[in-house]
Amino acid sequence: MQCALAAAKSTKKDPYFHYKYETLKKRRGHKKAIIAIARKMLVAIYHMIRDDADFLPVDHEEILHTHKQKGLNLNNVIAFLKEQGADDDTLRLVERQYGAQEMDAAEEMESVSSAEKKQSVSGSAATSQPIQESVNGNPVLISGSKQGRALNHHPKDPAAATATT
Repeated sequence: MQCALAAAKSTKKDPYFHYKYETLKKRRGHKKAIIAIARKMLVAIYHMIRDDADFLPVDHEEILHTHKQKGLNLNNVIAFLKEQGADDDTLRLVERQYGAQEMDAAEEMESVSSAEKKQSVSGSAATSQPIQESVNGNPVLISGSKQGRALNHHPKDPAAATATT
């Protein structure tokens, strides 16, 4: 069981058992997936000793090949289109569109970061002034930032409703 847990966590050298574990875990859950991996390892060890052979399961290449491509990028898309027989005009069009999307994404990231900077500068000035809120119709004075603060509300004594600092 310890070997199965270690093999399920291992993603560096040969992640075959990790990928098998992940697929089984989705369908069966953690415990049953670990038991299945442990059984797979025992059967593999038995056959390796019996046949005096190296570990090479039937679906080894298929499992590793399908899990290597984690996301789409320009190189993966172009390679796929070439495999499907796309012409050069289509490939150039994809490259131009991808370049335009990258430029748009970079501009959007810059605008978001500048907006966050402006908000943090204006937000720091706002946190130094007290904020008045209402809890169940009773006014409550809150000093400092509201984020991460809890209100102490005493239903018997509305005048005792205060904010924790």
